[in-house]
Amino acid sequence: FEAISRAGQTLEQVWRGIQHGDIMGTDALGAALEGLSSVLTDAVEADPEDGTPTLNAAHSELNKVLAEEPDASEDIDSAPIEGEGDRRNGTPANLGGLLSALEDWATADSILVNAGTLYRLINESTALRIHADALVGTESSPEVERLSTTARSVQMGAIELASVPLTEITNTLPQLVRYLAKKTEKGIRFELVGDDLAVDRQVLERVSDPIRQLLVNSIQHGVEHMAVREEAGKLPTATIAVRASVKDNQLEVTVSDDGAGIDWEAVEYVGRADGFLEGSDPATPEQLRALLFEPGFTTVQTPTELVGEGDGLADVVKAIESLNGSLHFESSEMGTTVTFRVPTSRALQRALIVRTGSQQWGIPEAAVLDVLPMSEVEILEDKDRSEMLWREHRIVLTSLGDLIGHPGHKDNVVIMLSSRSGPVAVCVPEVVESRDVAAKELGPLLQGPSHLTGAALLGSDRVVLLVDAARLAEQARAFPEGGSERAQVLVVDDSQGAREVVAGVLSSAGFSTIKASDAAEALTALADKIIDAVVVDYAMPGSDGITLIEQIRQSFGRIPVVMLSGVATADDQQRAVEAGADAYYDKSDFREGVLADTLRSLVASRGTEETP
Repeated sequence: FEAISRAGQTLEQVWRGIQHGDIMGTDALGAALEGLSSVLTDAVEADPEDGTPTLNAAHSELNKVLAEEPDASEDIDSAPIEGEGDRRNGTPANLGGLLSALEDWATADSILVNAGTLYRLINESTALRIHADALVGTESSPEVERLSTTARSVQMGAIELASVPLTEITNTLPQLVRYLAKKTEKGIRFELVGDDLAVDRQVLERVSDPIRQLLVNSIQHGVEHMAVREEAGKLPTATIAVRASVKDNQLEVTVSDDGAGIDWEAVEYVGRADGFLEGSDPATPEQLRALLFEPGFTTVQTPTELVGEGDGLADVVKAIESLNGSLHFESSEMGTTVTFRVPTSRALQRALIVRTGSQQWGIPEAAVLDVLPMSEVEILEDKDRSEMLWREHRIVLTSLGDLIGHPGHKDNVVIMLSSRSGPVAVCVPEVVESRDVAAKELGPLLQGPSHLTGAALLGSDRVVLLVDAARLAEQARAFPEGGSERAQVLVVDDSQGAREVVAGVLSSAGFSTIKASDAAEALTALADKIIDAVVVDYAMPGSDGITLIEQIRQSFGRIPVVMLSGVATADDQQRAVEAGADAYYDKSDFREGVLADTLRSLVASRGTEETP
């Protein structure tokens, strides 16, 4: 699989080079590309013990042709160069280190092939397919379509290798239920439906504990003792069911019981007694539902062997949201049903691509309940907020542009999202498309805002941030902004993907952003607009980042400047500092959220210096 991974990297980089005009599309190159792509599928299905001589030969032939190309770049060879330091991080798939690969999730050697290598293959083949799909319709369309088909086949084959049956985590559930029924002295009939499905092992490992926790909750808190059930006219034996299904690449798991439902009066009483609720006004249904998922919240006064400190449901929702999934529940006197949806694969996910201003965002479809034109929505004004009617419920309506730092654009579409406290309505100016995306995690340098869950590769150097819009709307409802003015940051990078990711993260962290693709655009923006800070890439065509910093210092004084790089050496870093950079970070820096924190500090310090 290492050979397959290297071949996939080379194919991806060559196609990007052709697209950007860096590599000439000759007949010899086309034949070499077709030769390598045609043997990828056979290599995946072959016995690893036999090696991949055919694949290696095709890969060598492509590298030989590339070496003879007049414009071929030395960095096309996918094999890392010893001694290059952080230059090895600068692959197209991770934007020089700004994004992290999902193979870090894998449990080493947890299946018959090396898990880390397998998930790396899934990630890279998915990215390759996305890039190839983006090139369909160009002059090389027939070759691209063949490459896309091959990449899809490799991707699906690798995902199949990484998939395991749901029975790996469900085959012990009947025993768990019997044990809990005996401990609680309750009569329980257990149903298990749909556990013959197969899903990505990474996903399975993350949903195992949530399923068990939900079963514990149903037995401990949900169903009644036999005598109580008989008094209520119910069958003495309660029924608890776990049902699983897959639809549109989404795994849906439902845990239900026919117990007495949630005692909302007890929830509100404990919420006030333990300081989770403030004020004298009655709690709203959304507040009470959200309380159930607060760490440390429990209606049980004394922890037991089965009941802990109240972190169970908080851990459940944390695990589901870490998979870009969603969770919702329904409760009445007839019982409680908890349903969660997660993608069946970590690498390949389905996202709704939306636009606010010049920025695009991806909303994981696992959380989407409905999409409605604004013209069909009945909007109700209530005090200082807007609400809408949806399925006979009043739902608070929030603009994603206002939440994310791109206000002032007319919203035309309403997206209904599932959240831990119930349905949430978020409106956007435009829904661009619904599509498969190659999902990545944000690198530590960019982490911070909890509503940003990762990034998605769209091909052709396009990247969007994956946003948990429901969580963002809930945060805004609980902690409305005071309307303070945002500092404006200029993001300068020749990579469209890097610009979009950095600008999106910073706007989500509380900054306004302007984007520039080169030094000339940056200098124009600095001359025309009020800029509070600049984030500049080191390596750019024409004037590099260091030259731009020198020009900024000559013409615009002490505007804070932060330099990012995925390829610079220690000497380059020293040059940047000497040119006037206030801070320098490698794009793969492991300090979480350091970019936004540094910008806040620099902007605040400059404001203090300028105060008379």
